[in-house]
Amino acid sequence: ISAGGQANDQWLQIDFGAPVSFDSVKVQEREHCERIRSYTIQVWNGAWSDIARGKSIGQTGLVQFPPVVASKVRLYVNTATGSPAIAEFAVFQTRTTATK
Repeated sequence: ISAGGQANDQWLQIDFGAPVSFDSVKVQEREHCERIRSYTIQVWNGAWSDIARGKSIGQTGLVQFPPVVASKVRLYVNTATGSPAIAEFAVFQTRTTATK
């Protein structure tokens, strides 16, 4: 649950410690706590950059985007009806690159 019971402008970050490649994130709110109304997925490469935006997350929040390489990724909750309660925030590389 967000800091101090705040709803808007909250974030959850994963720091990989080194650049990694990924093309999707899974975000899931806690059951019966579907409060997020708008969010942004951002990556860090010396500054935060937006790579995806969305509205509600709920229980099935898989967000896919073109592959990126970054050392950090975060879920930025722009607006929510109450304190965001995230059950899962995971990062994946779903597309494989063919080698010759």
